Amino acid sequence: MTPEVNNPLDVVSYNVVSYTELQEQNYHIVDKVVGDLQNSPDYSAYLVPGTGFYVREQVYAFANAAAHIQSENQSSQHDEETLNKINKIWKKDALGKTIQDIRSFYQEFIEYRLALPIPTAIRQWNGAPRLFARYGESWVLYEDIVDEEEREGAALSAIRNAERALVENLDNNTKVIMVSPMGWTGLADPPRHDISQIYIYGQDESLTLRVGMSHKEVESFLNSFAGKQVSIEGLSEKQRIKEIMNVAVAVPNCEFLDIAQKVGQVMQSEIVLEDDLGERKLSEMFSAINNREKTTVLGSRVEYLIEKLEEYVNSLNMNDFSESVVANLAVKIGQIVLEIELADGKYKDNLHDNLKVASASLPATDNYKLAAVRLTQRTGCSHGVSKKKSKAETKILCCNCPFCGAFVEAVIKNGLIHCPSCGRSRAWKN
Repeated sequence: MTPEVNNPLDVVSYNVVSYTELQEQNYHIVDKVVGDLQNSPDYSAYLVPGTGFYVREQVYAFANAAAHIQSENQSSQHDEETLNKINKIWKKDALGKTIQDIRSFYQEFIEYRLALPIPTAIRQWNGAPRLFARYGESWVLYEDIVDEEEREGAALSAIRNAERALVENLDNNTKVIMVSPMGWTGLADPPRHDISQIYIYGQDESLTLRVGMSHKEVESFLNSFAGKQVSIEGLSEKQRIKEIMNVAVAVPNCEFLDIAQKVGQVMQSEIVLEDDLGERKLSEMFSAINNREKTTVLGSRVEYLIEKLEEYVNSLNMNDFSESVVANLAVKIGQIVLEIELADGKYKDNLHDNLKVASASLPATDNYKLAAVRLTQRTGCSHGVSKKKSKAETKILCCNCPFCGAFVEAVIKNGLIHCPSCGRSRAWKN
């Protein structure tokens, strides 16, 4: 069941032009402040550059939330109670995205989890089932979170093929499998993927398996489900990758563990991946799958800093999105990621006893500078829903329609939010 959120249909857009201008103004503030931090030896570590975690993008989410709040305050159409509600909704959305990305970063970069949950679900869109991803308080079309330039469009085509196969097989506990093999990405950052990733999509949940499969092993893996659909003999690396990603396999009556078992059979080894933690065994992958729903707890120090970030955001008047606010957000978010690195088992001796909550007036310590360097030495690929300023244009938000009162999965697209129950729409700023 889709998680319940606040009532976004009550948040009405009266001045879209004003919002757009405010958004660009806020992005400019972020760019200026982040640029200043980058050029400061005392603060650049907070931006954790070269790690796959993008502090600037996290602050963009708050800049976007602030623009919504500022626009509604300028419209003069709301009473104080409604404005307070708007303020809470948008701050909660930005904060939720940041915390989600922090936990995902931990699972992939620090914990090196062999099975990574993907928050997805099938939802109705224009009368047809589509694959959506959860991000913060929103559901966005899954294909909209994929970089269309990755692997010269092959990654986006692969997602569309996988979605098509999934919606065509919504019964019999069908899972759809596609593989992103190691190697060339077509991107500047990162230029190559060090590992292969098996994406498994289901109706109510999806999963990524991180494996050390060669292209030949990926070929055998996919063909073990679908017959001779993949053939990479004689192809260049780029051609092999595109050929592999062109195949999405629908497997009926399938569980995640069944697919993991096939990984071991194809690789003919109990070792499914070698990474910074050493040789990773198939049994560890089974354990990660079985425990995928457990909440990731990042340790008392990190959870404390997340709590303090929440307190800081909740105390903000986002109508005043100043340079000092941006600087504080950036260093507080960066401090959490650096503390995650310091709390890792290999580096616990570097923990300092007196934990101070970072602010724009607190330069990075030597331990933080060291942690920033160590983070760049970790293998993996960036994890998160999007690295772009503008999020997907198609969203689903669960709320009570102010027209008919029904609790619905409201659809947001092209500047309108639409109630599927009564059919009425209102302007919406995305």
